[in-house]
Amino acid sequence: MVLPGRIGFVFAATTALLLCEIGCVCSAAGADAQPHYGGVFGSYLYSLELRPFIECEDPNRFTGRCSCPQGYTGEVTGRIINDGDGTGDFGGYLWYCADGTLYPSSGWGGSYQEDANVTDGQGCRFPNKYTGTCTCPSGFQPITAQVLTDLDGSGAKLIESYVSFCWANSSLSEAYAFGGAYQTNEDGTGCLTANPATGDCSCSSDFPVLQLLRVVKTSGFRHEMAPVYVCERGTANPIMVHAVPHTHDDPGWLETVEGYYDCCVKNILDTVTQSLAENPNRRFTYVEMSFFTIWWNQQTDDVKSLVKKLVSTGQLDFTIGGWVMPDEACPSYTDLIDQMTAGHLFLKDTFGETSVPTVGWQIDPFGHSNGNTWTYSQFDFDFLVEVRIDYKDIDWRRANVEMEWIWRPFRSFDEYPEKQDIFSFELYNHYGWPPGRTVTDSVGNDLTLSETTKESLHKRRLTASTVTWDPVAFSHWTYNTVNSYKTLNILAPMGNDFEWQNAEPDFVGLDELISFFDEHPEYGINLFYSTPATVGNTLLSASESLSLKTDDFFPYSEAFNDYWTGYFTSHPAFKRYVRTSSALFHSARQIHTLASSDGKLLDSLDAPWHAVSVTQHHDAITGTSKSFVYDDYLSQLDDGNNASAAVILSSLSALDSSISSSWELCPPIKEDPSYCSELGAGRMVMVLNSIGSSQDIPINLQVSSDSLCVFDSDGTETASQIREAPWVSGLNLFELSFMAEDMPSLGARTYSLEACSNAEKIANKVSSLQATVSIENNFYKLSFDTATNTLSSILEKTNGNTASVNIDVLYYVPEGSPLIPQDGAYVFNTRKSPLAFPGPRGALTTFYGDVYQEVEVIVDQASNVIQRFRLNKNDPFIEMYTTVGPISTTDKNGKEVIVKIQSPISSAGFLYTDTHNLEFQKREYNVLYGKYIMDNDISGNYYPISSAAYIKDDNLMLAILPDRAQGAASLTNGSLEVMIHRRLLKDGDHKGVGEPLDDSTTICTKQLLILSSADSGISTLRSAALRHEHSPAILSSISGTTPAPFSWSPMSVSLPANVHLTTLQVTRYDIFGASTLVRLHHNFAVDEDPVLSQPATVDLSSLFADWTVTSAVEVSLSAAHKVQSLSSMTITLNPMEFKTFAVSLTKKQ
Repeated sequence: MVLPGRIGFVFAATTALLLCEIGCVCSAAGADAQPHYGGVFGSYLYSLELRPFIECEDPNRFTGRCSCPQGYTGEVTGRIINDGDGTGDFGGYLWYCADGTLYPSSGWGGSYQEDANVTDGQGCRFPNKYTGTCTCPSGFQPITAQVLTDLDGSGAKLIESYVSFCWANSSLSEAYAFGGAYQTNEDGTGCLTANPATGDCSCSSDFPVLQLLRVVKTSGFRHEMAPVYVCERGTANPIMVHAVPHTHDDPGWLETVEGYYDCCVKNILDTVTQSLAENPNRRFTYVEMSFFTIWWNQQTDDVKSLVKKLVSTGQLDFTIGGWVMPDEACPSYTDLIDQMTAGHLFLKDTFGETSVPTVGWQIDPFGHSNGNTWTYSQFDFDFLVEVRIDYKDIDWRRANVEMEWIWRPFRSFDEYPEKQDIFSFELYNHYGWPPGRTVTDSVGNDLTLSETTKESLHKRRLTASTVTWDPVAFSHWTYNTVNSYKTLNILAPMGNDFEWQNAEPDFVGLDELISFFDEHPEYGINLFYSTPATVGNTLLSASESLSLKTDDFFPYSEAFNDYWTGYFTSHPAFKRYVRTSSALFHSARQIHTLASSDGKLLDSLDAPWHAVSVTQHHDAITGTSKSFVYDDYLSQLDDGNNASAAVILSSLSALDSSISSSWELCPPIKEDPSYCSELGAGRMVMVLNSIGSSQDIPINLQVSSDSLCVFDSDGTETASQIREAPWVSGLNLFELSFMAEDMPSLGARTYSLEACSNAEKIANKVSSLQATVSIENNFYKLSFDTATNTLSSILEKTNGNTASVNIDVLYYVPEGSPLIPQDGAYVFNTRKSPLAFPGPRGALTTFYGDVYQEVEVIVDQASNVIQRFRLNKNDPFIEMYTTVGPISTTDKNGKEVIVKIQSPISSAGFLYTDTHNLEFQKREYNVLYGKYIMDNDISGNYYPISSAAYIKDDNLMLAILPDRAQGAASLTNGSLEVMIHRRLLKDGDHKGVGEPLDDSTTICTKQLLILSSADSGISTLRSAALRHEHSPAILSSISGTTPAPFSWSPMSVSLPANVHLTTLQVTRYDIFGASTLVRLHHNFAVDEDPVLSQPATVDLSSLFADWTVTSAVEVSLSAAHKVQSLSSMTITLNPMEFKTFAVSLTKKQ
């Protein structure tokens, strides 16, 4: 079946080994004529055994591989010593392609091998297929080449031998024919065996295809190369090697963003642009706009003009084009989209729409997700290049020619494959240079080895003066890489981390390598400058048969028992701060748009936009950078949050001029679950709802008195509750809680704090001595066993379901601890069951009041482990707060802390995890990618979650929703565990960060629990996840001021329950005639809910109370490409669909 739309590929469930190349010969000879000569080739074998999928020494010029055309079989004609992979003598075989019938008109009469010393050798080692002996058929004459072979196939004893090719004059009517052969010494100056067709070491003009066979012969007491050249007529199929110069520039890892820019990136962009200008054939690919924009803003007008020319001619190519190359495990979809939009709009504005990439280049993230792939398809990417997939799968894909596939990530779009299918391509090895490159400085020192610290990068790259290539080593890499791909087009990544700092030597070296293969067609390699987009366009037009992939590439392991599942949780405090900073930026841009749209504030909005975007980098939000780099990321987030606060205050001042002088922003919550600081009587708070529908939002404030009441903007008292602050002790601080009910969509409301003596506001604190204690709200009743001080059961009131549920905080000890732990920032590795904290466990403390009921228990004092279960009166979920840290290491062991839930649900080995808050992925215990068994039944079964994980059976569903990216697993029937913190004493995984993950922070993670009937739980989960991710912005009145009550409802209507306003933002860019982005998302997948999974309709013209949408253009997800002009403002969203619009807003009078 050929797909309609932008991708036209034929799908195949499996792909056979490419032993025969369909069409590469027959198409040239015509449909009615079977070619009578199939070519020759040479292989080498590490295993010293014959097998079909062989390592290629010299490919068949007619197929481009060590294979035969369709209708031919490979026949061994010689056991020889060749140069292996270019590194020295090695055993191999010569092959010819036969179809069983002798055709004298083709000039080919077969081939054979005969040892020189019959006593030591085997005599006729490989007879001619057409005679059965070491002779030529009648009418043919042998062309004999001297070779070196081994006595018994072991390589232990080498002897002289001869391979003879049988030749006769061929008919000129034969399209494919053999025109003789000859043998020379290594440098080609000596003719060892002449071609009888010409009388010397050459081919006649009727045989323009030159086939190289590299063999070794003896010369006195030494061995030397003595290549054999076979003269052929036919259509040669050279291997098309796309040389893609690139640099992989991490925006932070072992150095800060600024550190890497100063030492390295500036030099790369300076010298690359100069070298591109020297030669119009050269190409270069760049990815990270976080670096490029810094460089761009420092350039003169002349340099900018040059760069614009290089971009317009295709010499300078942008791939991905986002702010960073994002991680694919930890980000939310909001942040993934925002960071890509930041880069794409810059490119579109600076270089034009055609400069915006259509190719994904995910060459370093540690596993690949369906969610990120789906967003890439919505960015109008049609080609995706990746590197890191599990070692078992990459081995299978290489062997089965499955390095290209069609990825169809979301089941919600199964009926619309043209909207999501993306051609995916796995690089053969890594993203670094192919073999054969040598770098030296001016005095000949070898600088080839790559390091990634700032000092070594700077010194080594800048002092490089000469780059040379060994074409033999490069050709071997080419021959054996192409075997795993469906076409003869392969991508050669020319670069590595922070390479090309001194670009000209590398360009000169690559120029020379390209020239070499141009001058030596016998290698069968057409090497040329290219870009990922060119590779993609070539493959997209190939119409090859491709398999279909619908799952993802998690977890990732690059070797046995080496699962990169620890980074799902590493640096949890940083992960949380990214989430809350993102939520604040989300609020700031919405308030700016609807309250003022003041263009003077756009520079201020760039700071949080770029700060959150850079943290989506695959060594930032992952928790895999050095600690001082995280200090820098945190500083950027702090600056961004300060800018968001300024934007919020300035924008709201357009509605009430007193706001900027009487209000201040309460900083985004990090780990303290309470907003603001030490508020007292007479102070006010303003709650800002960032969700496009009305919400009930629980508010927890840190206050300095236990005698406070809450009043809304109408002066009506609001139910409230107060207790001593759970996060701090001994400071006489309290937590005041109330529910901000029916908060208007994207709106604001103030609440005032007044002194009161109502003792009923103080939560009734009980340290129970009863056998069982319980707390409840309108949806749940939780029962706790006072003998163990743990949760024992949950009653779900809506459907009357009662389940025995146990929840505990445990920890894993890294494998090999304490001497040789194998865990690190990236890898989680243990085979041992989790341990209970030593305790002693404290008694249950229970709090009762009008707003919530809560149970608190101290699990372990040494590691400061505290758990709280809170039921807000009208919330259909359970709030579970777990405080951990600093994690104790007095036992000399690192610890990886989990929350483990055991339930009676018959989950049957299946776990469901979200992908960037989008669709859920079904995970089967101990099964990787649907076909491999995990190496480790604990760490191999951990998966990333950013929104939720759940288990279910026919009756019940149990879900957990994190407040930051975390790792989750279901290791036994009915169990669900989430890793919340990690502290390691050694860098045991040795993945490059170079320091232990000695994270001594204290965290307080707020996870939501949902127990419900199996058929209704997702609807509760989706609405809870939305509120959980988009925490409100809170302002407090400045001490000493008494602002007037304030209320604001900027939306005319509330969005449907299944639609989320993902983006509302005024930009500095002209986006197809408008500057404001409106991005809507249907946040239910297909079949999740009988009502909410149906299409949703939104009228753009009636959304806003104070603004009129005067025009709207639908654009791609990153707003870089126009989709259509709208004929109607009423739009429909299908399940999981995004629609993005560039709109013009006019203030209503």
